[in-house]
Amino acid sequence: MLIRFKNTSNATRGQKLIKLLSITLLTGFLIACEECPECLDFKRETFVKVKFFGIDDEQARSVIIDSVNHEWAKTFRFFQDTTDLYKFPISMNEDSSSIDLIFRDLNDLTTYHSNNIEVVYSRDLVKNDDNYVVMHSFVKQIMTNFDKFETVCSDTLTTSCLSNETTIKVFF
Repeated sequence: MLIRFKNTSNATRGQKLIKLLSITLLTGFLIACEECPECLDFKRETFVKVKFFGIDDEQARSVIIDSVNHEWAKTFRFFQDTTDLYKFPISMNEDSSSIDLIFRDLNDLTTYHSNNIEVVYSRDLVKNDDNYVVMHSFVKQIMTNFDKFETVCSDTLTTSCLSNETTIKVFF
């Protein structure tokens, strides 16, 4: 079967090409802009920082984090990461987040520590300077089974800490 196309002028071909490209670009734009309600730009994610210390240490101590269980995200991950500061992501759909950590001190790789941290916070929508509305969370309470912990806020004049500017020093 032979299909014949009508001979068209260059202007008509150009117009068809423009229409085809416009449809292709519009379709790609619509697909690329699907909303992910749980996803934010990494810089805009909410978290608290957890810094590890030995019970008598003044300097942070590096640990190997072996597993993390984010109860709110219903995720459990086995991995190994060496750090002295862990960014603990918090849920923007709840007023609290809990995380279970299994880690080892770099000075004693045979002893596994299993601890839990729960952060209670309030959530507010805030419009940034770039007109982007983000969720801010303000830490109200921290509960943990670490031997000792301290909360450090970047702004000590307020009664609650902005989550991304809060560091929880945990002592084990």
